[in-house]
Amino acid sequence: MNRIYRRDFIKGVMGVVGVSFFGGLSFAEVMSEGDYRIVIDGEDFSIGHRVRGGEQFPVPKPSKKCDFVIIGGGVSGLTAAYELRDANFLLIEKEKKVGGHARRNSWEDIYYSEGAAYFAEPVGEIEDFYGEVGLHLKEVPKPVDSIFAGEKLVLDIWDEGLKRLPYGDKAIKGFMKFKNDLENLDPFPALPVEKTDPQALKLDGISFAQYLKPYGTELVEFMNLYCRSALGGPVDQVSAYWGLNFYSGEIIPIYTLPGGTATLAEILDKKINQAGEGRIITGATVVNIESKGEKEVWVTYVKDGNVETVSTKCAIVAIFKHFAKRIVKGLPSEQSAAMWNMRYQPYLVVNILLNGVPYRKSYDTWMNGASFTDFIIADWIEGNTQRSKSVLTVYHSLDIGKRYLLLEDEQIKILVHGIANDLEMLVPGISKNIEEVRAFKWGHPMVLSSVGALTKIRPYATKPLGNILFAHSDSQMAAAVECAIWEGKKNAGIARKIVASG
Repeated sequence: MNRIYRRDFIKGVMGVVGVSFFGGLSFAEVMSEGDYRIVIDGEDFSIGHRVRGGEQFPVPKPSKKCDFVIIGGGVSGLTAAYELRDANFLLIEKEKKVGGHARRNSWEDIYYSEGAAYFAEPVGEIEDFYGEVGLHLKEVPKPVDSIFAGEKLVLDIWDEGLKRLPYGDKAIKGFMKFKNDLENLDPFPALPVEKTDPQALKLDGISFAQYLKPYGTELVEFMNLYCRSALGGPVDQVSAYWGLNFYSGEIIPIYTLPGGTATLAEILDKKINQAGEGRIITGATVVNIESKGEKEVWVTYVKDGNVETVSTKCAIVAIFKHFAKRIVKGLPSEQSAAMWNMRYQPYLVVNILLNGVPYRKSYDTWMNGASFTDFIIADWIEGNTQRSKSVLTVYHSLDIGKRYLLLEDEQIKILVHGIANDLEMLVPGISKNIEEVRAFKWGHPMVLSSVGALTKIRPYATKPLGNILFAHSDSQMAAAVECAIWEGKKNAGIARKIVASG
């Protein structure tokens, strides 16, 4: 069976944070707190929030023309640009660098992820794509997953630790049965959705919580941590389709590179520029996309306070639909309504920079009863080296209704201190080792893989609007690097046909 097992992202998720959401500053405010400082950073939504507020920007006549314009330089946009690297295209990205959620940073020679941390096992077209671009993944060594629950840490929860889970015999049998059923699930809910069995799509009509109920409440509670971290919401809001697809990647090997998925974005960026420089514009926010007849699209963007328009034969909108719906003009009512019905989870990624190595027991540790869902060890794939420093990357999803907590620095400081306090449950005294905390907030990074989204929202939200195509990972209704690659490749192929047909 040709499956793409999941999990990618998200750990993925996120990007940087900080900037005042209203001020649009380019980098971080540094705040002293106790014996360590907290650095807050974030993406630049200064122009985006003006669009949201209803500001109308001028649309000057085009100053340049090209065959393709790609809006958004995340993995989807970069993939589309890579596929079109021999063509006359322009990619426009609002951040200072491309990569979207696939980005990384370093401290004391340790790379850590500012977003997506690892990859699912690649098969089929995704495996071929990685081979083509020269991405060489490293398998994450065991123990991969552990859980801290009931004041007990259990390593390797889907292998040797399965029988040591801090639950009763009935609950443990439920975990075992779930693993066995997942390994033998047929038909399997595939990625991309276009290639799934119609029978598997029925799983989109029920919540993951409903599907998990026969396995016991303990498994439901555990999966709730995972779904909040990787699928945009709790198990009762997430489709069983994506819950099963994503979690299948947890019981087989997962892969990563130093700093997570950022290496893929860096490779694509390099190969695109090797094919021809000057075709990527960064620090530019697109504010208007509008068809001008059947064969022309105008794309207007703001950069350094200046407003410019590009004329193109085909536009590939590789940004999330929460913003696309505001800048693409002429959307049919059904398509606009579908986009408005898509929901996105706010997220905080917190990298804790430590003196010493106070914890190094597993790659990904899940925390039941903590304010956050889980954390990873940034340099785990480098082995148990004798370092004098270490970095823990903490994933702190927020309820969709609590996005406001990311708007104020003082609220973020409270969240950070809550994380440090919760880590004390697992590693007493760890706070004394903290040298610095780098918090990255992301307002709308992860689409909620909601019940019915594939069958009731996706057919309308992703429909091309003439020569305007939609290529973001959320077109698969899931936040995954594989979704982004698929959408970028697919829409680049469609765009070529549109331009070739003249």
